[in-house]
Amino acid sequence: MAAYAKKNLNHYALVFKRTGEPQNIVHAEKPPITPVEIPSRPSAFAKELQTVPAGPAPEVVIPDYDREIVKTSLDGGFVLYSAKNTENERFRLRFVFPAGTYNDPLLGLAMGYAEVADTEQRPQSDFNRELYTLALDLNFYSGTLETVITISGLQRNLPRALELLSERIAKMKSDPAVWRKLADRIEKARENSRKNPNALMSASVSYALYGGADNPFRNEVPMETIRRIKADELTEMLRNLPYYPHDVVYYGPGDPAEVAKLVEKNFKPDPGKRPAFKPLRKFKIRPAAENIVYKVDIPGRTQIQIMLIRTDEIAIPGNTVRERLFSRYAGQLAFSQLREKQSLGYLAGAWYSIPGILPDNYSYFGVVLGTQADKLETGLGAMLNFADSMPRDRNLFLASKANVLGILRSARTKKEFLYDEKKALLRMKQPLDSRLRDCRAIEKMPPEAFFSDAEKHMKNGRNLLILSGDLKSIRPGLLEQFGRVVELTPDMIFVK
Repeated sequence: MAAYAKKNLNHYALVFKRTGEPQNIVHAEKPPITPVEIPSRPSAFAKELQTVPAGPAPEVVIPDYDREIVKTSLDGGFVLYSAKNTENERFRLRFVFPAGTYNDPLLGLAMGYAEVADTEQRPQSDFNRELYTLALDLNFYSGTLETVITISGLQRNLPRALELLSERIAKMKSDPAVWRKLADRIEKARENSRKNPNALMSASVSYALYGGADNPFRNEVPMETIRRIKADELTEMLRNLPYYPHDVVYYGPGDPAEVAKLVEKNFKPDPGKRPAFKPLRKFKIRPAAENIVYKVDIPGRTQIQIMLIRTDEIAIPGNTVRERLFSRYAGQLAFSQLREKQSLGYLAGAWYSIPGILPDNYSYFGVVLGTQADKLETGLGAMLNFADSMPRDRNLFLASKANVLGILRSARTKKEFLYDEKKALLRMKQPLDSRLRDCRAIEKMPPEAFFSDAEKHMKNGRNLLILSGDLKSIRPGLLEQFGRVVELTPDMIFVK
Protein backbone atom coordinates (compact mmCIF):
# COMPACT_ATOMS: atom_id res chain seq x y z
CA MET A 1 0.00 0.00 0.00
CA ALA A 2 2.86 2.38 0.82
CA ALA A 3 4.48 1.67 -2.57
CA TYR A 4 1.16 2.28 -4.36
CA ALA A 5 0.66 5.60 -2.57
CA LYS A 6 4.21 6.71 -3.36
CA LYS A 7 3.79 5.84 -7.03
CA ASN A 8 0.27 7.11 -7.67
CA LEU A 9 -0.47 9.76 -5.04
CA ASN A 10 2.64 11.92 -5.30
CA HIS A 11 0.78 15.04 -6.47
CA TYR A 12 -2.71 15.76 -5.22
CA ALA A 13 -5.52 13.73 -3.71
CA LEU A 14 -9.15 14.68 -4.31
CA VAL A 15 -11.65 13.50 -1.70
CA PHE A 16 -15.43 13.72 -2.14
CA LYS A 17 -17.68 13.77 0.89
CA ARG A 18 -21.16 12.75 -0.20
CA THR A 19 -24.42 13.21 1.69
CA GLY A 20 -27.68 11.35 1.42
CA GLU A 21 -28.49 7.67 1.29
CA PRO A 22 -25.66 5.42 0.03
CA GLN A 23 -26.33 3.74 -3.30
CA ASN A 24 -25.35 0.35 -4.76
CA ILE A 25 -24.67 -1.26 -1.42
CA VAL A 26 -23.71 -4.91 -1.64
CA HIS A 27 -25.06 -6.85 1.30
CA ALA A 28 -23.14 -9.91 2.42
CA GLU A 29 -25.16 -13.03 2.98
CA LYS A 30 -25.88 -13.69 6.63
CA PRO A 31 -23.48 -16.44 7.79
CA PRO A 32 -25.06 -19.45 9.48
CA ILE A 33 -24.29 -20.28 13.10
CA THR A 34 -23.57 -23.98 13.24
CA PRO A 35 -24.69 -25.84 16.38
CA VAL A 36 -21.95 -27.66 18.24
CA GLU A 37 -22.52 -31.15 19.56
CA ILE A 38 -21.58 -31.09 23.23
CA PRO A 39 -20.88 -34.53 24.75
CA SER A 40 -22.64 -35.33 27.99
CA ARG A 41 -19.54 -36.79 29.57
CA PRO A 42 -15.81 -35.96 29.56
CA SER A 43 -13.67 -37.25 26.71
CA ALA A 44 -10.91 -39.79 27.25
CA PHE A 45 -8.35 -37.01 26.99
CA ALA A 46 -10.18 -34.92 29.61
CA LYS A 47 -10.27 -37.90 31.99
CA GLU A 48 -6.55 -38.48 31.46
CA LEU A 49 -5.83 -34.80 32.03
CA GLN A 50 -7.74 -34.86 35.31
CA THR A 51 -5.42 -37.59 36.62
CA VAL A 52 -2.34 -35.40 36.23
CA PRO A 53 -1.35 -34.34 39.75
CA ALA A 54 -1.37 -30.62 40.37
CA GLY A 55 1.30 -28.84 42.33
CA PRO A 56 0.69 -27.72 45.88
CA ALA A 57 -2.01 -25.06 46.10
CA PRO A 58 -0.69 -21.67 47.23
CA GLU A 59 -1.94 -20.25 50.48
CA VAL A 60 -4.46 -17.44 50.46
CA VAL A 61 -2.58 -14.29 51.46
CA ILE A 62 -4.47 -11.66 53.45
CA PRO A 63 -2.54 -8.39 53.89
CA ASP A 64 -1.77 -7.16 57.38
CA TYR A 65 -3.41 -3.81 56.80
CA ASP A 66 -2.60 -2.39 60.24
CA ARG A 67 1.11 -3.17 59.85
CA GLU A 68 1.48 -2.23 56.18
CA ILE A 69 -0.44 1.05 56.37
CA VAL A 70 1.15 3.74 58.55
CA LYS A 71 -1.15 6.46 59.90
CA THR A 72 0.26 9.94 60.51
CA SER A 73 -1.83 12.81 61.88
CA LEU A 74 -1.94 16.05 59.91
CA ASP A 75 -2.96 19.55 60.93
CA GLY A 76 -6.68 20.14 60.85
CA GLY A 77 -7.64 16.62 61.90
CA PHE A 78 -6.69 15.01 58.58
CA VAL A 79 -4.71 11.77 58.32
CA LEU A 80 -1.89 10.62 56.06
CA TYR A 81 -2.06 6.92 55.18
CA SER A 82 1.21 5.65 53.77
CA ALA A 83 2.66 2.39 52.45
CA LYS A 84 6.34 1.84 51.70
CA ASN A 85 7.53 1.47 48.11
CA THR A 86 10.66 -0.69 48.28
CA GLU A 87 10.84 -1.40 44.54
CA ASN A 88 11.78 1.95 43.01
CA GLU A 89 11.96 5.69 43.61
CA ARG A 90 8.48 6.56 42.43
CA PHE A 91 5.71 7.98 44.61
CA ARG A 92 1.97 8.43 44.26
CA LEU A 93 0.18 10.92 46.50
CA ARG A 94 -3.60 11.17 46.55
CA PHE A 95 -6.09 13.47 48.25
CA VAL A 96 -9.17 11.27 48.70
CA PHE A 97 -12.44 13.03 49.45
CA PRO A 98 -15.35 10.88 50.75
CA ALA A 99 -17.87 12.29 48.29
CA GLY A 100 -18.47 11.94 44.58
CA THR A 101 -21.14 12.47 41.97
CA TYR A 102 -23.68 10.58 44.12
CA ASN A 103 -23.26 13.46 46.59
CA ASP A 104 -23.03 16.26 44.06
CA PRO A 105 -22.83 15.84 40.25
CA LEU A 106 -21.12 19.23 40.12
CA LEU A 107 -18.00 17.59 41.52
CA GLY A 108 -17.55 15.76 38.24
CA LEU A 109 -17.84 19.02 36.29
CA ALA A 110 -15.37 20.75 38.60
CA MET A 111 -12.82 17.97 38.16
CA GLY A 112 -13.24 18.15 34.41
CA TYR A 113 -12.68 21.91 34.49
CA ALA A 114 -9.56 21.47 36.65
CA GLU A 115 -8.05 19.27 33.94
CA VAL A 116 -8.22 21.98 31.26
CA ALA A 117 -8.13 25.37 33.02
CA ASP A 118 -5.14 27.72 33.29
CA THR A 119 -3.81 29.05 36.56
CA GLU A 120 -3.60 32.75 37.36
CA GLN A 121 0.20 32.54 37.01
CA ARG A 122 0.46 30.85 33.60
CA PRO A 123 -1.42 29.03 30.85
CA GLN A 124 -2.09 25.33 31.07
CA SER A 125 0.49 24.57 28.35
CA ASP A 126 3.30 26.09 30.45
CA PHE A 127 2.08 24.33 33.58
CA ASN A 128 1.95 20.97 31.79
CA ARG A 129 5.39 21.58 30.31
CA GLU A 130 6.89 21.77 33.80
CA LEU A 131 5.03 18.63 34.82
CA TYR A 132 6.49 16.88 31.77
CA THR A 133 10.01 18.17 32.49
CA LEU A 134 9.84 16.80 36.04
CA ALA A 135 8.19 13.52 34.91
CA LEU A 136 5.12 14.25 37.04
CA ASP A 137 1.53 13.20 36.40
CA LEU A 138 -1.43 15.15 37.78
CA ASN A 139 -4.99 13.89 37.61
CA PHE A 140 -8.38 15.15 38.84
CA TYR A 141 -11.18 12.59 39.07
CA SER A 142 -14.64 12.32 40.59
CA GLY A 143 -16.29 8.90 40.80
CA THR A 144 -19.65 8.00 42.24
CA LEU A 145 -18.50 7.87 45.88
CA GLU A 146 -15.09 9.54 45.93
CA THR A 147 -13.29 12.51 44.47
CA VAL A 148 -9.53 12.04 44.08
CA ILE A 149 -6.68 14.37 43.18
CA THR A 150 -3.50 12.46 42.34
CA ILE A 151 0.09 13.58 41.78
CA SER A 152 2.81 11.05 41.03
CA GLY A 153 6.43 10.91 39.90
CA LEU A 154 9.97 10.56 41.22
CA GLN A 155 10.41 10.93 44.97
CA ARG A 156 13.07 13.64 44.60
CA ASN A 157 10.47 15.83 42.88
CA LEU A 158 7.81 15.47 45.58
CA PRO A 159 8.44 18.93 47.15
CA ARG A 160 7.99 20.64 43.80
CA ALA A 161 5.07 18.38 42.93
CA LEU A 162 3.15 19.59 45.98
CA GLU A 163 3.96 23.21 45.16
CA LEU A 164 2.58 22.71 41.66
CA LEU A 165 -0.52 20.99 42.99
CA SER A 166 -1.09 23.86 45.41
CA GLU A 167 -0.77 26.33 42.54
CA ARG A 168 -3.20 24.33 40.43
CA ILE A 169 -5.87 24.28 43.14
CA ALA A 170 -5.44 27.60 44.96
CA LYS A 171 -4.80 29.70 41.85
CA MET A 172 -7.12 28.09 39.35
CA LYS A 173 -8.17 30.71 36.80
CA SER A 174 -11.83 31.37 36.19
CA ASP A 175 -12.16 31.46 32.40
CA PRO A 176 -15.67 31.55 30.85
CA ALA A 177 -14.28 30.70 27.39
CA VAL A 178 -12.57 27.52 28.65
CA TRP A 179 -15.73 26.49 30.48
CA ARG A 180 -17.87 27.05 27.36
CA LYS A 181 -15.57 24.82 25.33
CA LEU A 182 -15.76 22.11 27.98
CA ALA A 183 -19.56 22.42 28.07
CA ASP A 184 -19.61 22.03 24.26
CA ARG A 185 -17.58 18.83 24.58
CA ILE A 186 -19.95 17.48 27.23
CA GLU A 187 -22.95 18.22 25.04
CA LYS A 188 -21.33 16.55 22.02
CA ALA A 189 -20.43 13.46 24.09
CA ARG A 190 -24.03 13.18 25.27
CA GLU A 191 -25.32 13.46 21.72
CA ASN A 192 -22.99 10.66 20.68
CA SER A 193 -24.13 8.48 23.60
CA ARG A 194 -27.71 8.69 22.36
CA LYS A 195 -26.55 6.99 19.14
CA ASN A 196 -24.22 4.46 20.75
CA PRO A 197 -25.78 0.96 21.03
CA ASN A 198 -23.77 0.07 24.15
CA ALA A 199 -24.74 3.30 25.90
CA LEU A 200 -28.38 2.84 24.92
CA MET A 201 -28.38 -0.67 26.37
CA SER A 202 -26.64 0.39 29.59
CA ALA A 203 -29.09 3.24 30.08
CA SER A 204 -32.04 0.90 29.46
CA VAL A 205 -30.76 -1.69 31.95
CA SER A 206 -30.33 1.00 34.61
CA TYR A 207 -33.85 2.29 33.91
CA ALA A 208 -35.26 -1.24 34.26
CA LEU A 209 -33.30 -2.17 37.41
CA TYR A 210 -34.18 1.00 39.31
CA GLY A 211 -37.74 1.15 38.08
CA GLY A 212 -37.66 4.45 36.22
CA ALA A 213 -35.78 7.65 35.54
CA ASP A 214 -34.41 7.94 39.10
CA ASN A 215 -31.36 5.77 38.45
CA PRO A 216 -27.54 6.06 38.54
CA PHE A 217 -27.16 6.37 34.76
CA ARG A 218 -29.19 9.59 34.79
CA ASN A 219 -27.27 11.10 37.71
CA GLU A 220 -26.00 13.97 35.59
CA VAL A 221 -26.43 17.71 35.49
CA PRO A 222 -28.86 18.68 32.68
CA MET A 223 -27.30 20.64 29.81
CA GLU A 224 -29.68 23.50 30.48
CA THR A 225 -28.19 23.81 33.98
CA ILE A 226 -24.62 23.33 32.73
CA ARG A 227 -25.07 26.27 30.38
CA ARG A 228 -26.09 28.45 33.34
CA ILE A 229 -23.12 27.45 35.50
CA LYS A 230 -20.38 30.06 35.73
CA ALA A 231 -16.67 29.23 35.68
CA ASP A 232 -16.43 31.15 38.98
CA GLU A 233 -18.60 28.52 40.70
CA LEU A 234 -16.31 25.67 39.64
CA THR A 235 -13.17 27.61 40.55
CA GLU A 236 -14.56 28.36 44.01
CA MET A 237 -15.47 24.71 44.52
CA LEU A 238 -11.93 23.62 43.64
CA ARG A 239 -10.27 26.23 45.83
CA ASN A 240 -12.34 25.18 48.84
CA LEU A 241 -11.85 21.45 48.29
CA PRO A 242 -8.76 21.07 50.58
CA TYR A 243 -10.84 22.29 53.53
CA TYR A 244 -13.40 19.50 53.17
CA PRO A 245 -12.92 16.18 55.01
CA HIS A 246 -10.36 14.01 53.23
CA ASP A 247 -7.56 11.48 53.60
CA VAL A 248 -4.08 11.87 52.15
CA VAL A 249 -2.78 8.56 50.78
CA TYR A 250 0.92 8.16 50.01
CA TYR A 251 2.79 5.30 48.39
CA GLY A 252 6.50 5.82 47.94
CA PRO A 253 10.00 5.37 49.35
CA GLY A 254 9.94 8.46 51.58
CA ASP A 255 9.59 8.83 55.35
CA PRO A 256 5.90 9.36 56.26
CA ALA A 257 6.82 12.07 58.77
CA GLU A 258 8.69 14.05 56.10
CA VAL A 259 5.86 13.60 53.62
CA ALA A 260 3.41 14.85 56.25
CA LYS A 261 5.50 18.02 56.73
CA LEU A 262 5.48 18.70 53.00
CA VAL A 263 1.71 18.25 52.80
CA GLU A 264 1.15 20.57 55.79
CA LYS A 265 3.48 23.18 54.27
CA ASN A 266 1.52 23.38 51.02
CA PHE A 267 -2.02 22.73 52.27
CA LYS A 268 -2.56 24.62 55.48
CA PRO A 269 -5.99 24.12 57.05
CA ASP A 270 -8.09 27.16 57.84
CA PRO A 271 -9.76 26.78 61.28
CA GLY A 272 -12.58 28.99 60.08
CA LYS A 273 -13.44 26.72 57.16
CA ARG A 274 -15.14 23.43 57.92
CA PRO A 275 -17.43 22.81 54.92
CA ALA A 276 -19.36 19.59 54.55
CA PHE A 277 -20.32 17.66 51.46
CA LYS A 278 -23.93 17.12 50.47
CA PRO A 279 -25.53 13.88 51.74
CA LEU A 280 -24.96 10.72 49.73
CA ARG A 281 -27.75 9.92 47.31
CA LYS A 282 -28.47 6.19 47.56
CA PHE A 283 -30.03 4.64 44.49
CA LYS A 284 -32.15 1.58 45.22
CA ILE A 285 -32.86 -1.31 42.86
CA ARG A 286 -36.62 -1.94 42.75
CA PRO A 287 -37.72 -5.56 42.35
CA ALA A 288 -40.40 -5.75 39.69
CA ALA A 289 -43.95 -6.46 40.81
CA GLU A 290 -44.75 -7.90 37.38
CA ASN A 291 -42.99 -9.20 34.30
CA ILE A 292 -41.91 -6.24 32.18
CA VAL A 293 -40.35 -6.06 28.72
CA TYR A 294 -38.36 -2.89 28.04
CA LYS A 295 -37.41 -2.24 24.43
CA VAL A 296 -35.27 0.44 22.84
CA ASP A 297 -35.32 0.60 19.06
CA ILE A 298 -32.01 1.25 17.28
CA PRO A 299 -32.73 1.47 13.53
CA GLY A 300 -30.08 -0.26 11.44
CA ARG A 301 -28.71 -2.27 14.37
CA THR A 302 -29.17 -5.76 12.94
CA GLN A 303 -28.02 -7.61 16.04
CA ILE A 304 -30.58 -7.63 18.84
CA GLN A 305 -29.28 -7.77 22.37
CA ILE A 306 -31.49 -9.28 25.06
CA MET A 307 -30.93 -9.16 28.79
CA LEU A 308 -32.97 -11.10 31.34
CA ILE A 309 -32.75 -9.91 34.96
CA ARG A 310 -34.23 -11.36 38.14
CA THR A 311 -33.66 -9.60 41.43
CA ASP A 312 -32.61 -11.55 44.51
CA GLU A 313 -32.73 -10.85 48.25
CA ILE A 314 -31.23 -7.76 49.85
CA ALA A 315 -27.47 -8.24 50.15
CA ILE A 316 -26.28 -6.97 53.56
CA PRO A 317 -23.54 -7.99 53.14
CA GLY A 318 -23.43 -9.43 49.64
CA ASN A 319 -23.01 -13.16 49.11
CA THR A 320 -19.59 -13.07 47.47
CA VAL A 321 -19.34 -16.87 47.38
CA ARG A 322 -22.44 -17.07 45.19
CA GLU A 323 -21.21 -14.20 43.04
CA ARG A 324 -17.78 -15.75 42.43
CA LEU A 325 -18.87 -19.34 41.83
CA PHE A 326 -22.21 -18.86 40.10
CA SER A 327 -20.90 -16.26 37.69
CA ARG A 328 -18.15 -18.60 36.57
CA TYR A 329 -20.38 -21.67 36.29
CA ALA A 330 -23.44 -20.03 34.75
CA GLY A 331 -21.39 -17.87 32.40
CA GLN A 332 -19.69 -20.91 30.90
CA LEU A 333 -22.92 -22.89 30.81
CA ALA A 334 -24.94 -20.14 29.13
CA PHE A 335 -22.30 -19.82 26.42
CA SER A 336 -22.23 -23.57 25.74
CA GLN A 337 -26.01 -24.05 25.91
CA LEU A 338 -27.26 -20.92 24.12
CA ARG A 339 -24.40 -20.08 21.80
CA GLU A 340 -22.78 -23.41 20.95
CA LYS A 341 -25.40 -26.11 21.45
CA GLN A 342 -28.44 -24.21 20.18
CA SER A 343 -26.62 -21.71 17.93
CA LEU A 344 -28.92 -18.90 19.05
CA GLY A 345 -26.55 -15.98 18.84
CA TYR A 346 -23.13 -14.44 18.77
CA LEU A 347 -23.02 -13.50 22.43
CA ALA A 348 -24.28 -15.46 25.44
CA GLY A 349 -23.51 -15.33 29.14
CA ALA A 350 -24.91 -15.31 32.65
CA TRP A 351 -23.84 -13.95 36.02
CA TYR A 352 -24.87 -13.14 39.58
CA SER A 353 -24.28 -9.56 40.66
CA ILE A 354 -24.12 -8.19 44.18
CA PRO A 355 -24.12 -4.43 44.86
CA GLY A 356 -20.77 -3.13 43.69
CA ILE A 357 -20.32 0.02 45.77
CA LEU A 358 -23.27 0.41 48.16
CA PRO A 359 -24.19 -2.56 50.38
CA ASP A 360 -27.85 -1.92 51.20
CA ASN A 361 -29.21 -2.96 47.84
CA TYR A 362 -30.60 -5.91 45.93
CA SER A 363 -28.54 -8.55 44.18
CA TYR A 364 -29.69 -9.91 40.84
CA PHE A 365 -29.19 -12.67 38.29
CA GLY A 366 -28.63 -11.83 34.66
CA VAL A 367 -28.61 -13.70 31.35
CA VAL A 368 -27.57 -11.99 28.11
CA LEU A 369 -27.95 -13.04 24.47
CA GLY A 370 -26.90 -11.25 21.29
CA THR A 371 -28.85 -12.71 18.39
CA GLN A 372 -30.43 -12.09 14.98
CA ALA A 373 -33.99 -10.89 14.53
CA ASP A 374 -35.12 -14.20 13.04
CA LYS A 375 -33.92 -16.08 16.13
CA LEU A 376 -35.37 -13.68 18.69
CA GLU A 377 -38.48 -15.69 19.54
CA THR A 378 -36.53 -18.91 20.02
CA GLY A 379 -33.83 -17.07 21.92
CA LEU A 380 -36.27 -15.53 24.40
CA GLY A 381 -37.76 -18.91 25.18
CA ALA A 382 -34.33 -20.49 25.58
CA MET A 383 -33.17 -17.77 27.98
CA LEU A 384 -36.23 -18.17 30.20
CA ASN A 385 -35.88 -21.94 30.12
CA PHE A 386 -32.22 -21.62 31.09
CA ALA A 387 -33.12 -19.40 34.05
CA ASP A 388 -36.01 -21.64 35.17
CA SER A 389 -34.14 -24.93 34.92
CA MET A 390 -30.42 -24.35 34.61
CA PRO A 391 -28.73 -27.64 33.68
CA ARG A 392 -26.74 -29.41 36.36
CA ASP A 393 -23.27 -30.16 35.03
CA ARG A 394 -21.11 -31.74 37.71
CA ASN A 395 -17.91 -31.62 35.66
CA LEU A 396 -18.40 -27.96 34.80
CA PHE A 397 -19.06 -27.22 38.46
CA LEU A 398 -15.79 -28.89 39.49
CA ALA A 399 -13.91 -27.00 36.79
CA SER A 400 -15.53 -23.71 37.84
CA LYS A 401 -14.74 -24.42 41.46
CA ALA A 402 -11.08 -25.11 40.64
CA ASN A 403 -10.88 -21.92 38.58
CA VAL A 404 -12.33 -19.69 41.31
CA LEU A 405 -10.17 -21.29 43.99
CA GLY A 406 -7.11 -20.69 41.82
CA ILE A 407 -7.99 -17.02 41.50
CA LEU A 408 -8.58 -16.63 45.25
CA ARG A 409 -5.37 -18.41 46.20
CA SER A 410 -3.14 -16.56 43.77
CA ALA A 411 -4.59 -13.08 44.30
CA ARG A 412 -2.17 -10.57 45.77
CA THR A 413 -2.76 -6.94 46.69
CA LYS A 414 -0.06 -4.45 45.82
CA LYS A 415 0.92 -2.18 48.71
CA GLU A 416 -0.10 0.76 46.56
CA PHE A 417 -3.74 -0.32 46.77
CA LEU A 418 -3.99 -1.53 50.38
CA TYR A 419 -5.83 1.60 51.49
CA ASP A 420 -8.40 1.23 48.71
CA GLU A 421 -8.98 -2.49 49.31
CA LYS A 422 -9.50 -2.11 53.04
CA LYS A 423 -11.85 0.82 52.56
CA ALA A 424 -13.91 -1.04 49.95
CA LEU A 425 -14.25 -4.15 52.13
CA LEU A 426 -15.41 -2.13 55.12
CA ARG A 427 -17.86 -0.11 53.02
CA MET A 428 -19.39 -3.31 51.64
CA LYS A 429 -19.63 -4.80 55.18
CA GLN A 430 -17.19 -7.57 54.32
CA PRO A 431 -14.53 -8.88 56.72
CA LEU A 432 -10.95 -8.07 55.83
CA ASP A 433 -10.27 -11.78 55.34
CA SER A 434 -13.26 -12.28 53.03
CA ARG A 435 -11.07 -13.88 50.35
CA LEU A 436 -9.93 -16.56 52.81
CA ARG A 437 -13.52 -17.02 54.05
CA ASP A 438 -14.80 -17.51 50.51
CA CYS A 439 -11.99 -19.89 49.66
CA ARG A 440 -12.79 -22.16 52.59
CA ALA A 441 -16.52 -22.08 51.85
CA ILE A 442 -15.99 -23.00 48.19
CA GLU A 443 -13.53 -25.77 49.07
CA LYS A 444 -16.20 -27.45 51.19
CA MET A 445 -19.13 -26.86 48.83
CA PRO A 446 -20.53 -30.05 47.20
CA PRO A 447 -22.21 -29.82 43.78
CA GLU A 448 -25.67 -30.59 45.17
CA ALA A 449 -25.55 -27.68 47.60
CA PHE A 450 -24.47 -25.30 44.84
CA PHE A 451 -27.18 -26.44 42.41
CA SER A 452 -29.91 -26.20 45.06
CA ASP A 453 -28.81 -22.72 46.10
CA ALA A 454 -28.64 -21.50 42.50
CA GLU A 455 -32.08 -22.86 41.60
CA LYS A 456 -33.64 -21.45 44.76
CA HIS A 457 -32.45 -17.92 44.11
CA MET A 458 -32.76 -17.86 40.33
CA LYS A 459 -36.45 -18.67 40.51
CA ASN A 460 -37.18 -15.76 42.84
CA GLY A 461 -38.67 -12.55 41.49
CA ARG A 462 -40.26 -11.43 38.26
CA ASN A 463 -38.65 -11.16 34.85
CA LEU A 464 -37.18 -7.94 33.55
CA LEU A 465 -36.44 -8.29 29.85
CA ILE A 466 -34.49 -5.54 28.08
CA LEU A 467 -34.17 -5.60 24.28
CA SER A 468 -32.17 -3.25 22.07
CA GLY A 469 -31.66 -3.25 18.30
CA ASP A 470 -33.70 -2.83 15.13
CA LEU A 471 -37.03 -4.17 16.42
CA LYS A 472 -39.35 -3.29 13.53
CA SER A 473 -39.42 -6.87 12.23
CA ILE A 474 -40.57 -8.42 15.52
CA ARG A 475 -43.80 -10.37 15.14
CA PRO A 476 -46.75 -8.33 16.50
CA GLY A 477 -47.83 -9.56 19.90
CA LEU A 478 -44.64 -11.54 20.56
CA LEU A 479 -43.21 -9.40 23.33
CA GLU A 480 -46.58 -9.09 25.07
CA GLN A 481 -46.39 -12.82 25.79
CA PHE A 482 -43.46 -12.16 28.13
CA GLY A 483 -44.86 -9.24 30.12
CA ARG A 484 -46.03 -5.65 29.99
CA VAL A 485 -44.16 -3.87 27.19
CA VAL A 486 -42.55 -0.49 27.85
CA GLU A 487 -40.98 1.33 24.91
CA LEU A 488 -37.99 3.41 25.91
CA THR A 489 -36.80 6.50 24.06
CA PRO A 490 -33.49 8.35 24.44
CA ASP A 491 -35.30 11.20 26.23
CA MET A 492 -36.54 8.71 28.85
CA ILE A 493 -33.21 7.07 29.59
CA PHE A 494 -30.72 9.92 29.09
CA VAL A 495 -30.46 13.31 30.76
CA LYS A 496 -30.94 16.11 28.25
